[in-house]
Amino acid sequence: MIHQAKGWFFYLFGQYESAVDEFSQSIKLSPENASSWKGRGLSHFKARNFDQALSDLSKYITLDNKNFRVFMARADAYAEKGDYDLAVEDYTQALAHKPEEFPAYHIYLDRGAAYIMTRELDKALDDLSKAVLANPNSIEAYQSRGIAYRLSNQLDRALADFEKVLSMDAKYHQAHYQKGLLFNDMAEYERAVESLSKSISLSPKFLVAYFERASAYVNLCQFQDAVRDYNVCVDSDPKSAVPYHMRGLAHIRMGEYDLALADLAKALTRKDGDVRILTDRGMAFFHKDYFDLALQDFNQAISLDPKYWRAYSMRALVFGTAPQRDFQKALADFEVAIKYAPMEAEIYNRRGLVLDEMGDFENALASFDAALKLDPKTFNGFYNKALTLHKMGELDEARKNYDRAVKVNPALKAVHLRRGQVLHELGKPKQALDDYNIWCKENPDDKEIYVLRGNALADLNKHKEAMKDYNKAIEQDKYNAVAIMQRGHLKLKLGKTEEALADFEESMRLNPWLKSAHIGKSQVYAMRGNLEGEMQELGEAIRLDGSDPNLFLKRGRLLAQSGKYRRAISDLMHAQDLLLSQGNREQAAELAPEIGDWQRTEAQSSKQD
Repeated sequence: MIHQAKGWFFYLFGQYESAVDEFSQSIKLSPENASSWKGRGLSHFKARNFDQALSDLSKYITLDNKNFRVFMARADAYAEKGDYDLAVEDYTQALAHKPEEFPAYHIYLDRGAAYIMTRELDKALDDLSKAVLANPNSIEAYQSRGIAYRLSNQLDRALADFEKVLSMDAKYHQAHYQKGLLFNDMAEYERAVESLSKSISLSPKFLVAYFERASAYVNLCQFQDAVRDYNVCVDSDPKSAVPYHMRGLAHIRMGEYDLALADLAKALTRKDGDVRILTDRGMAFFHKDYFDLALQDFNQAISLDPKYWRAYSMRALVFGTAPQRDFQKALADFEVAIKYAPMEAEIYNRRGLVLDEMGDFENALASFDAALKLDPKTFNGFYNKALTLHKMGELDEARKNYDRAVKVNPALKAVHLRRGQVLHELGKPKQALDDYNIWCKENPDDKEIYVLRGNALADLNKHKEAMKDYNKAIEQDKYNAVAIMQRGHLKLKLGKTEEALADFEESMRLNPWLKSAHIGKSQVYAMRGNLEGEMQELGEAIRLDGSDPNLFLKRGRLLAQSGKYRRAISDLMHAQDLLLSQGNREQAAELAPEIGDWQRTEAQSSKQD
């Protein structure tokens, strides 16, 4: 008995190795002494030797299966090893054997936490609510119940529990952390950053908070801030693949593909053959237009895990959008991806992109809709749908989907650029200007924006500001033919015909396929009364785009004016056919009398000849 007494003495003073030695001596002398097995089991548990603890506590239970505290201790050991189902069984035994006078609070609290880990959330909430009832001042009970509410998507109740915790202890960093996760779930990323920053300020070494804050920054498109947080994780845990992997993904979102490839290579050296990292590196290669290398990574990922749907989905994107396209292979890969992950919105979203590339706009829209049905917040879902609708000329529907894209992800600034274009095409240059200003503020070096914003400013008669934008675009790129052409149109509007003509001719020299430059040049000739020059430039515009009825209409009337009736009638009839094919029946009908008049004029002219 002396060894057992010494074992408990060492245990009480935290000298667990010495306690284990003494209890071991006691067991040698008296193998059926249950108390020594319990003492050594508890000492092993405190020393974090969980396998030995489980062995000893299980031996104790064979000698005495009524001690609820030992069931609690063994449950704790199972939980530490991640065997939560066995932990739940032991906590249940502890409840069954505990004396009536012993409060059940701790058992409900611990079993509730184990139920969270087994994802039996209803049972977790039942136990944790009993724990809260038993001890209304328990921070742990409210915190654990808040987690269970969050995981069961009862977000308002989760927030209430975390706020309750913070009302009891404002410096409880785990509650701030859980609030951050909650706000990330709710797509309230700015609030997520605020809560996670509080958690970090209270516990600067709590690395998972940096990971989650970085995720929120990524969703806010604040990539530099995300990388800064991932840097902390890399520095703190340089042997782990995870921070390199996550930082690599952030670099992909930033368009810094070389940095992404460097990070993903480091991640693979730490976790060779990880299909997720391989697939993400393939994505970086894809964005660098290294399509062969991308395919190598996707193929390797598939060979390692033939059911890994993301690799099929990304490989399909290569087949469907790279220069050497194979739409059949792309669609086949999407089918495999859907087979293995039918509820993943990302697959349908990417398939929509490929169908759009194929010109199959209706099926592209159906695929985007399938993605949005599965996840209304899927990355770029509404945005991609809007782009397709924009191509189809469905401007009102495109605008509505751009609006939805902004609502779902206000940080997605690219929406403002494209929505601005739609608004301008809808005849709303003032609203377009608001969107262009948002994009320009975020992307001051973008060459396209200054031309688009200049066009809106020109239509609003803000000529000085428009000229400044066109000049800015040309300063950035002296070969920007579109900017030079649009500046020519503005100069023409201001009556500077010589300067306008010079701009039109320079833009055509840089890009001979600019229809609007020929139209602008024809307008200069019209102002000078040069009928032949005007018709010649309209002819060049028609050669570049024979689908515009207005060009045929204009040239036809000029031909009639110059007495070339037969060619005039041909142009006017062609304009009428185009109007009919585009559904403009009223305008086509209005041309009929004019064509008839010129036909009669031509007939009379022929008789006179």
